[in-house]
Amino acid sequence: MIDQVKHIVGKKCSLPPKLRLKPADTLNLMSKLLKTILPLVERSPDVRRLSRDAHQALILHNSIYSSTLNGYLINREIDLFRNPTYMSACSLVFGNDFMMKSVQDAERILLNGNLYKLMLFVLIFSSNCSIVVFNDKEDIRTIVSTIELIRVQNVYATVLWKYLVYLYGFNGAVMHFSAIIKNILDMLIRLEEISEHMARKIALDRVVTQAERSLSITD
Repeated sequence: MIDQVKHIVGKKCSLPPKLRLKPADTLNLMSKLLKTILPLVERSPDVRRLSRDAHQALILHNSIYSSTLNGYLINREIDLFRNPTYMSACSLVFGNDFMMKSVQDAERILLNGNLYKLMLFVLIFSSNCSIVVFNDKEDIRTIVSTIELIRVQNVYATVLWKYLVYLYGFNGAVMHFSAIIKNILDMLIRLEEISEHMARKIALDRVVTQAERSLSITD
């Protein structure tokens, strides 16, 4: 999936200036970028062991925000925020101010990517890492099944903490864990800044739709 993103960016950069900035192509790229998390989730044995209701809760409440964090990590890994074509195209869709803030958020991410990969699974198995909105149509079994997620999340949170202590000692672990949490909160704030933006809905809802389709196939 990451290779697909690189290919799309490379192809976009080779186009004439006017064609590089087509919003539809930018949304397709964003969708590809966000969906890089799906193979990671689908291959996880912890995800496979979940009940269907718990799996559904994971998709409904955690897929958008965990995929956004993963998108930040991929952006940094392949240096997209330093790509003028990518930045120009995204600025046209999401606004220059939003993209500049996103760059600042990415620059504050700690250099040790393994910490964020563990944090990614802490978010994936959260009982709800999205903005809480009452939904009277949601099945009560899905809500109750979030307890199943917390049991798995505790394991990943413990591994993350022990890894931090191993690397930095107790005081350093506290500081680095706080920095990671601050990064996550910055990311959530940035995402909510465009929560009413149709471009965001189109790009992110595709992730949820594909994840739900994957769930139905595996069932």
